[in-house]
Amino acid sequence: MLLTIQSDQVEQIIPDASSAKSAKKLAKFEAWNNISGSTDQWIWGEIQGSAIYQSAVFLPELKCECSCPSFKRPCKHALALLFVYTEYQDKFTVQSDEQSIPDRVQKWRDKKTKTLEKKENKIDKPIDEEARAKRQLAREKKMDAGIEALQTWLNDVVTMGLGRLRQQQHEKFRDIQSRLVDAQVAGLVSYLDEFSSALYQSNWQMQSSFWIAKLQTAVHLWQNRQQLKPELYEEVKQLFGVNLPTDVWDNISAQMLHVYALGQVTQELVNTRGRYRRQWLWDSQNLRDYLLLDFEIPPYSNFGLTLPFQKQLALNAKLYPVVSQQRLRL
Repeated sequence: MLLTIQSDQVEQIIPDASSAKSAKKLAKFEAWNNISGSTDQWIWGEIQGSAIYQSAVFLPELKCECSCPSFKRPCKHALALLFVYTEYQDKFTVQSDEQSIPDRVQKWRDKKTKTLEKKENKIDKPIDEEARAKRQLAREKKMDAGIEALQTWLNDVVTMGLGRLRQQQHEKFRDIQSRLVDAQVAGLVSYLDEFSSALYQSNWQMQSSFWIAKLQTAVHLWQNRQQLKPELYEEVKQLFGVNLPTDVWDNISAQMLHVYALGQVTQELVNTRGRYRRQWLWDSQNLRDYLLLDFEIPPYSNFGLTLPFQKQLALNAKLYPVVSQQRLRL
């Protein structure tokens, strides 16, 4: 059975307003021919443009492919196919016979399979613990320098006062944000963005003081990390932008969660080309909220599955091994 996709999920992957307008013009069921699907969750179809274009989508990731010459991805044809699918899912017959799948679609499937196999082979490769320890030590040394620079910056802010900081805001924030990115502590850049914005709110004195305190707490936690419990130390590292090693997940058991997707926010990453997305979930049975956080950095990574809003969902997920136990990994 093919996955059900909602129109709001499609809206989230549209690159711009012109693509949305063009896609919706093409999203007419009668305009599409040879629509079908496969047991591994691909759908495809053909539409007449200046030529006959074949589009396909891998539903679990909303990964779009098309034979059209457009450089924009996802293109209007693949988006239109998805919009048609949201309304006419029952018309997409699943082809169990591999020979019935069009050659071009088969090539896209093969390419996707090879990508997944490469990831699996990379995971199966033995971990060089000594090399990992050296890399971690080198990164922590860079992070120490970044945190020390942040502490000096905070001391300067307190000395000069918030009123003067407002006058020199752009230069002061730009410099420290660049230092943190260079020191691989990019996770704190968002705190500085919030601090910068707080300087122009109506209650700017109170809001700015809040972000100074939050940044100082982050600095204090890092400087005293040897005294932290493992779960809190892991949470601090993630806050600073340090990802969990992939093999750690092998020792974390998954659990079935029944949740509602409440909403999501997508924002641009600072100082790099890409976006991040937060999807918020609610477990009404246990009265808990959860977070799905993923990143899109073309051409290296794309957003994962967009969950349909206000729908009861059964998710097989793992919880990040941190104090809050809020963030999920599917």
